[in-house]
Amino acid sequence: MKKYCTTLVLVLLVILSACNNSSKSAQSKVGEAGNDSILVQKSYHSSGGLWKVSRAKKIEINGKTKYMLEGENLEYYKTPQGALSSKAIYKDGKREGLFQKYYAEGELYYEVNYSNGKMEGVKKSYYKDGKVMAETPYSRGLIGTGTVEYSSKGIVLEAPELKVWKEYNGSVLTVYAKVLNKGKKTSRVEFFNGFLIEGKFYHSNLQKVPVKDGVAQLTLHNAPDHVVISAKVKSARNNYYFLTKSLKL
Repeated sequence: MKKYCTTLVLVLLVILSACNNSSKSAQSKVGEAGNDSILVQKSYHSSGGLWKVSRAKKIEINGKTKYMLEGENLEYYKTPQGALSSKAIYKDGKREGLFQKYYAEGELYYEVNYSNGKMEGVKKSYYKDGKVMAETPYSRGLIGTGTVEYSSKGIVLEAPELKVWKEYNGSVLTVYAKVLNKGKKTSRVEFFNGFLIEGKFYHSNLQKVPVKDGVAQLTLHNAPDHVVISAKVKSARNNYYFLTKSLKL
């Protein structure tokens, strides 16, 4: 029995990646549903403060015992107060339902729903006083157009603008793109070429466009009828805009 419990703890540690060599951990069996054993593991920072409360269920696949996250899982900051860092719900090893992230002082930072392990719907970010900072749409974990940012007074902020133009050099066409933000600081901008999902959602098959001095440059030797240029922009408030424009060639 002692050998069985030791093996169970080691397997759960590997699956959950809950602690490093300098952390302490403990686990206990807290309930059962049918043949699924729900296990809880508490992991600690090296300072001794609580780091994670992870829950997992035991399943049998092809005669082998495996563990996957299930139910409410919590993480805590490495601070003297040990404030809650995040709260997530898992189903069959994937996030499902509302995910919440908190500031180190305890206020809600952002929240977003998950479906089958991917963000779905509008991600809402908040100022520490609880006012909405930004709303960003997602579908199947992919960011879409339509982010709205608000000032601390609740005023809608002007979104950055994507400017796209073209120039011919003989038979070679170059499409240029630039993000105009009217003097506001942006910490990161990436440009892409390609058609979007439903005309408004990013995906990983988009072609990344090289940038020189803040201007994207896409060279085309065999130009199509039109191109779709997009930009993912990180704002000074750490929110993301996804901008897109179609250019007829």
